[in-house]
Formats: sequence, C-alpha cells, structure tokens
Amino acid sequence: MIIVENLFMNPNFSYKIFLAIADTVCAHEGQKRKGDEKIPYSSHPIMVAMEESQIVDDEDVIIAALLHDVLEDTTFPAQVILDKYGSRVLSFVKMVSEDKDHTMPEAVKKANWHQRKAAMIYKLRTAPWE
Repeated sequence: MIIVENLFMNPNFSYKIFLAIADTVCAHEGQKRKGDEKIPYSSHPIMVAMEESQIVDDEDVIIAALLHDVLEDTTFPAQVILDKYGSRVLSFVKMVSEDKDHTMPEAVKKANWHQRKAAMIYKLRTAPWE
C-alpha cells in the first residue's frame, strides 16, 4: 500500500492522474497477478507509473503507464481514454498494447510470449519519436 500512498503524496500529480489511477483499478477489478492470486493486477500498472514518474514529469506519459494494459486485458473502451485523457495518451497506450483489433498478423497472434514481446520491441523502435 505504500506505493499508492507515494503516488498520492507526489505534488506533481494532477487530478487527471488520480482519475487514471481510479480507471486502472476499476478496469482491472477482479484480475490478479500471475503466480500470486492474492495480488491485484492493478498493482503492476501502478508500479510502472511510479517508475515512469521517477524518469519524466510528463503527465500524459504517466497516465499512459497507468492505462497501458487496459486495452489488451480489459473491456475498457479506447474512446473513454480519448475522451478523458486525449489523443496523445491514447496513442501511447495503443503503441504499447498488443493488437486487439485483429490487424496483427496471424503469425504474431499465435506466437509465444517471447516472440510477441520481440514484435512489440520492434514496433516501439520503429514508432515516431513522440
């Protein structure tokens, strides 16, 4: 719980970041971390956001870190991200999400975890700088 307390103690965090934390927790409600069914899944994106906040002060990057798994692992709509957080956050979230809109090549869909992550790294390396 200290991680969440640290998030709320950070004076650089805006109300939008607090909304993104709430959306993350709600979107992943009932999901648990692999290997330990006692830890809520939302602890992972919150940790990622904490790490990002140590590197950058960019609110959109921190919000995208919080929401980075909602499109691929939940029913949270992309339109809600666009409406609440803007096109920049949505583009970041989509960039790090596995393709759920069926445009991913069939071979990648059937690939194992390591192959999918290698494809993701390639996608990120070839993405626009922003």
